[in-house]
Amino acid sequence: MSNTKWTFDLRLVVDATGLQSQSRLRGIGRYTRGLISGLARTGEGHELWLVLSASRSESRDEILDTFRGLIPEDRIVFYHSFDKVSYQKEENIWRRKASELVRDHLIASLEPDVLLFSSLIEGFGDDILTSSSTLLADTVRVGVAYDLIPLMDPEAYLGGDAVLAWYHEKIGHIRTCDGLLAISASAGQEFVDLLGIDARRITKVPPAADGFAEMDTDDSKFPELASRLNITAPYFTYAASYEGRKNFDDLMAAFAEFQRPETTRYQLVLITSNATPVAVAVRTITDQLGLDPSDVILTGQVSDEELKLLYSNCVAMVYPSRHEGFGLPALEAMHCDVPVIGSNASSIPEVIGLADAMFNPCSTADIAAHIWRVATDEAYRDALIDNGRTRRDLFSWDKSGEKAWRAFEALLAERAPPSRRNSRELYRDLIAQIKAVPFAGDPPGTDEWHHLANYISENLDIIDSIPPAAPPERRSWRIEGPFDSTYSLALLNRETVRALADAGEHVLLHSSEGPGDYHPDEAFLEAAHRDVLKIWQDSAREAGVRPDVVSRNMYPPRVNDMVGRDKFLHHYAWEESRFPSEWVDDFNTHLDGITCLSTHVQKVLKDSGVFVPMRVSGCGVDHWERIEASQGLNFPGKAFRFLHVSSCFPRKGADALVKAYGQAFRNTDDVSLLIKTFRNPHNEIDQWIEDAKAGDPGFPDIVVMYDDFSDADLKALYSHCHVLVAPSRAEGFGLPMAEAMLSGLPVITTGWSGQLDFCDSGNAWLVDFSFAPAQTHFHLAASVWAEPDIDDLSRCLHLAHDATPDERDARARAGRDRLLKDHKWSDIAGRLRQAADDWRQLRLPRAPRMGMVTTWNCRCGIAAYSDYIVSNIRAHQTIFAARNDDLVMPDGANVIRCWNKVTPGAKLDDLEAAVVADGIECLVIQFNYYFFDYPALERLIDRLKARDIRIIVIMHSTMDPEGDPSKPLALIAGPLSRCDAILVHTHHDLNRLKKLGLVSNASGFPHGLVAGFPNASPEFDAGQEFTIASFGYCLPHKGLRTLLHAFARLAAADSRLRLKLFNAEYPVDVSAHLVAELRGDIQALGLQDKVEFETRFLSDEETLRRLNQCDLIVFPYEKTGESSSAAVRFGIASGRPIARSKLSIFADVEDVTFPVDTDDASTLAASLKQLVNDLRNDAPYVQEVLKATTKWRADMSYPNIARRLRNMAAAMCQPPES
Repeated sequence: MSNTKWTFDLRLVVDATGLQSQSRLRGIGRYTRGLISGLARTGEGHELWLVLSASRSESRDEILDTFRGLIPEDRIVFYHSFDKVSYQKEENIWRRKASELVRDHLIASLEPDVLLFSSLIEGFGDDILTSSSTLLADTVRVGVAYDLIPLMDPEAYLGGDAVLAWYHEKIGHIRTCDGLLAISASAGQEFVDLLGIDARRITKVPPAADGFAEMDTDDSKFPELASRLNITAPYFTYAASYEGRKNFDDLMAAFAEFQRPETTRYQLVLITSNATPVAVAVRTITDQLGLDPSDVILTGQVSDEELKLLYSNCVAMVYPSRHEGFGLPALEAMHCDVPVIGSNASSIPEVIGLADAMFNPCSTADIAAHIWRVATDEAYRDALIDNGRTRRDLFSWDKSGEKAWRAFEALLAERAPPSRRNSRELYRDLIAQIKAVPFAGDPPGTDEWHHLANYISENLDIIDSIPPAAPPERRSWRIEGPFDSTYSLALLNRETVRALADAGEHVLLHSSEGPGDYHPDEAFLEAAHRDVLKIWQDSAREAGVRPDVVSRNMYPPRVNDMVGRDKFLHHYAWEESRFPSEWVDDFNTHLDGITCLSTHVQKVLKDSGVFVPMRVSGCGVDHWERIEASQGLNFPGKAFRFLHVSSCFPRKGADALVKAYGQAFRNTDDVSLLIKTFRNPHNEIDQWIEDAKAGDPGFPDIVVMYDDFSDADLKALYSHCHVLVAPSRAEGFGLPMAEAMLSGLPVITTGWSGQLDFCDSGNAWLVDFSFAPAQTHFHLAASVWAEPDIDDLSRCLHLAHDATPDERDARARAGRDRLLKDHKWSDIAGRLRQAADDWRQLRLPRAPRMGMVTTWNCRCGIAAYSDYIVSNIRAHQTIFAARNDDLVMPDGANVIRCWNKVTPGAKLDDLEAAVVADGIECLVIQFNYYFFDYPALERLIDRLKARDIRIIVIMHSTMDPEGDPSKPLALIAGPLSRCDAILVHTHHDLNRLKKLGLVSNASGFPHGLVAGFPNASPEFDAGQEFTIASFGYCLPHKGLRTLLHAFARLAAADSRLRLKLFNAEYPVDVSAHLVAELRGDIQALGLQDKVEFETRFLSDEETLRRLNQCDLIVFPYEKTGESSSAAVRFGIASGRPIARSKLSIFADVEDVTFPVDTDDASTLAASLKQLVNDLRNDAPYVQEVLKATTKWRADMSYPNIARRLRNMAAAMCQPPES
C-alpha cells in the first residue's frame, strides 16, 4: 500500500468495460487491468469499486481472480441487462438503450464521488455497453483518452454511416466527462486539438508494464515455442495489431533491405494475427520483396508468458508504428532487457526517450540502418538496454495510480457541488427515461418488458445488498431556513445549529424561506444571537461546499432544490390530519428523511402517504431555561388567573375557551382569563368575547393583551398566572405548553395531537374532544382536527381552579421533569444525528407485496371500490376474494378465491394460508359487518400479525347494524386495535371508533372518484327541458319513491322537467319489489312520458355518459348505516350538480354538493324547486360550490387515493426505527 496521505476520502467506481469487451485482449485491456491494480494498491482510505456486466459471465472468474487480495469481492459488482445490445444491429436499439439506463442507474445508486470509464468507445459489433446518461450527472465522470486515430483517418476506420454514427455517439459520451486520463501527452493533445477539450481537464496517466515484468516465465519452454513457430535464427520482433498505421509494410521492406548484404540469416517475428487475410497480405509483401517465406513469421494469438519469452530471446524489438496512443509493447520489451528501437512519431518518443534509438517511420532506409546498427554494434545494443532500464523505471502502475487519485481529488474539489439525487429520484428518472427509449420496428413485447423488469429488480437487490458509504467522523451540515426572528421556525433552526455545533459537527447556515433565499436580519442577530451570526458569516466562505447533510425547516416546505449528499427536513410540524398531496409527492421524491416534532406529525405524514424514513425528534425546550423573567412588570387580573397564549387562529381553540370559561365562571368570581395574542387577519378573539358577553351579563373577566412581549416579558407573564389553558384543535408540538410547564404552570389542553408527547393525565388536565372537519385555509378534503368538548373543558377549568397550589405545582413539576428528561436540545440534535447515521444504511424503499381481502368481480359496491383502488395502485395486488361471489366475468390470474362471505361460523384458515403462501407483506381487508365471522376474523388478524404482516382494515361502515345486536363493532375492538391502520370514510366514523378506544391507528380515508366528465357551469335557454336524475342500486333506503312523488308535484307546475332513474335492480327480493312499486307509481301518477326508469346494470362509461346529459342528480337517501356513498361520488364524476339529503353518509361531500330536505315528498319538492331555479339562474353560491368541486375532485381521484394507500403500505413496511 502507498503511504500517500490523500486530502479526503472518496468513493471511486470504475466501469471496467475494458476487461470484458473485445479490447480486453489489446492495450486497452492491459491498461484497465494495470490501472485498477495501481489504484487498489495506492488508494488507502479511498473506496474502490468495479462495475461489470453479468451477461459476460465467461469473464467473471478471471476478473475475480485478477483482483483477489486487492479489491474485496463484494466491491466487484455485476449488473444485469439484456445480452443482445450491439450497435451494429438496428433491432437492438431499444434493448441497448434500456440496458444502458439500467446500468447507469446501478452505477449512480452506488453513489460514487468519481466514476472512471475504462473504455467508452466500445460496442459496435460487440454486445457490450458503454454509456454516460444523465443518470450519472451527480458524480464526477472521468474517461480515459487513448487516442483519436479513427477521427484522424476516418476512411480507414469509420467506413459506413452506422460506424460513423456509433463513433460520434461515443465521442459524445467522452464530452460528458469532467476530466480525462490521457495515456500520453501526445494522446491528450489530440483531444485538445480535435475535440476542443480544455487541456486543464486532462491529466497524463501513462500505462506501465511492471506487472508484465513480474510475471514468472520458464525459459526452458522457449525451444518448444521456437520450434512451433519455426524460429530457427536470431530474430527481430514487433508486436502490434495488423493495420495500416502500424507500418508493417515499411518494416518488412526495411528488414529486406537489411537482410540482403548480411551473411548471417535473421528472421522477423511479427506478433500479430495469422488470420488468412493477414497471412495472405504478408506473404504477398514477402514475395514482392524477394524474402524467403520462412524469414517472416506470423505468431497468431500468443499468451502473455509466450509474449515475454519472445521478447526476452529476440535480438531487438523494432517498433515502427506511425501513430500510437502510447506504445506499450516497447515498454514491455524494455522490461525484458532487450534493445528497443522505434519510431519518432506521436507518443513513441515518450516511451523510448533516447533520440539515438528512434527513426523516421516513413523512411525504410532509416529503419534498416537502425536494424543493422543494433545487429552489429554491441556498444549500441548495450546503450539501448541501459536506456530501457532507465525508461522503464519511470513507468509503474503504482505511480499511475497515485497520479489518477490526485486527478480525481482535484476534479472533485473544483467541481461545483451537485444536488445528488436520492434513490427515489434516481429510480423515478430511470423509469421516465426508459419510457422514452426509442425502438426500431415493432414496440417491445410483453416478454421483453418482463425481462427488463427482472433486470431492474435484480440490480435493485444488488444495490440493497451493498452497504452505503460510512458516515464521516465529523459531518458537515447546512441548516437552511429562517433563523433571524422570533418566529418559532427561526427559534428551532437557531437552537438546532447550536446543538449540532456543541456536538462537534461542522455546521453551515443558510437563510431561506418557502418562496426563496433572502438576506437575514443581521441587526436582530447582532442584538441577541451573535454566535449564530458568526456561524452564518463563516458559512459564506464555504458557499460552494456540498455538505454531508442539508436539512431544512421552512414554510412552505421547499424541497426540490436542496444541494447535499443527504437531504432532510428537521423537526417538521403539521397539525390537521391531512397533508397536501402535492407536498407528499415532493417529499417522497426529493427527501432522504424527516424528523418530526411529535408522533402526531409522523402519523399524519404516514397516513397521508409520505413513506420516506421518518423519526420523532421532538422539540427542544431547555432554551427557555436561559431566559431570565423581566422584573417589575404590572400585569392585570384577579386573584386566580388562567392564561392563554396563541395567535388565536381558529386552530388554537380560543373560541371554545371563551365559551367554556363563560360556562364555568361568573363575573362575581375572583377569576380572570388573560389572553396574550397578536393582531392578524384570522384573529377574531374580540368578536368572540363580544358575542359571548352580549347574551350573558354575568360573563366572567377576560383581558386581551396585544402588546409585543419579549421572551423575558412572556416568562414573567407565565409566573404571574396559575394555569395555562390551550384547548387547541391540533398542534404539531405545543411550545407554549412546554414553556408554561418549565415556568411552573400546569396545563389544560385537548387530549389529541402533538402535545400528547409530553402532556398526560398525570401532568395536565386533558379535555375530551370529537373529531370534526378541519377548517383551515388549505381546505383539504376529509381532513379533521379535534373539536374540544365545551362541557369537559369547563369541567377542567373548575378542576384546575379548585385544585390546591400543591396539586397544581405537582402537575407542573411532573411536566417539567418529563420535558427536561427527553426534550433538551442536546437530545433533539442527538436524535437528528442518529437518524442521519441510520438513514445512510437504508436503500430505495421497495413497493411491498400487497394483497386485498374483498368481494370481487361481482355486483357489489365494495367490489367496485376495490376494483377502482387496485386498478390505480400500480403495484402487485393479489385479490383474496370470496368463493361465493356471483361473478360478472372470469377472474384474472391475480385472484385467489379462498373464503366464504356472509356465512356464520365460516373459518378463514384457507385465507390465512393463501396470504402466507403468496408472500404478502401488507394485507388490506375490506370490512363489512356481515362479511366475516368475528372470532375467525380475530384469529386471522392475530395470526398474520404474528408473522409480521402489516394489516390495513378499510371499514365501509362503523354504525352497528340496526335491529341486529349480534354484530356490534365492540366485539372486535381488540383485534382492530392490533391492526396497523383502520381506515374510515368520515369524521363520524372516527368518532364512533373513538368511543371504542380506537384512535391511535384510525385515519380518515375517503372514497375515491373516477375520472368522468369535467365540471361545467350550467347553461339554460328559455324553455329548455331540465332533467333530474338519480343513480345507484334500487334499494329502499335510497328514497326513490319519495323522489318520484316529489317530481310529480314539480312536473305538475313545470312542464319542462324530466326525471331519469338510473337505479339498477340489486339481486335481492326487496330490490325487485321496489322496482315493481316504482313502475306502478309511474303509471299511477301518469308520468310515463316524463320519467325514464333504467334498472339494468350499465357499464361505468355508459352510466357516466347518461348522467352527464342530465342537469341535476339527486340522492334523497333515508336513514342508512353506511359511512359514505360511492354512488354520490359517481354522480360527482359525471360533472353535473349534485343534490343530497342531510345525512352523515354525505358528510364528506358536504362542501361540493347541495343539501335538500327529504323528510317527505312535499319538503323535497320545495327544496328541489328552489335549487332548480338557482341552477337555472346561476346563483353565486352555485358557482362557489362548483369551484370547490373542481379542487375536491382532483384531490379525491382514485389515482390519488390508490397512491396514498400504496404509499401508506410502503411506510408501514419500512424497517423499524427508520
